[in-house]
Amino acid sequence: MKDCKKWAHLNGINIRKDWQKSILLEQLRKINPDVIFWNTFVDEDFLKYVKNKLPRIRINFKQTGVKIHDYEYFQEFDFIISCLKSQVIDFESKGKDSYFIKHGFHLFVLNKIINYEKNIDFSFFGSIVSGDGFHNRRADYLKYLIKNSVKNLQ
Repeated sequence: MKDCKKWAHLNGINIRKDWQKSILLEQLRKINPDVIFWNTFVDEDFLKYVKNKLPRIRINFKQTGVKIHDYEYFQEFDFIISCLKSQVIDFESKGKDSYFIKHGFHLFVLNKIINYEKNIDFSFFGSIVSGDGFHNRRADYLKYLIKNSVKNLQ
């Protein structure tokens, strides 16, 4: 947040009550992109406002990988990418272009990692959200791995 306000100050932008949206809009005006990839939540009214104020934007898309309750929200995007095949099918059944893209990286990246001594038996990066359609099994898998695999748990 501090960096955004610093950017606004350096670029002569007045910081208003809705400073996050106003600074973002000014940054977009300055960059003047052809494509916007939204990887965070932004409200529908602001999306419409951005599209109206920046008509040069040709592609406006979003990534998601969480359970969706409001598919109408996604209508403002040209297409959606998701790491969930079932979600892509849901979007397409509702007339929204969507594409399946797995999380990951190319294996050649591993060759770039400097060898180091491994001192961690187990690590997990991700989220565990309980409830219908979420990560219930993930929590079970993690509990099993911790109980049966981890020697050096701190």
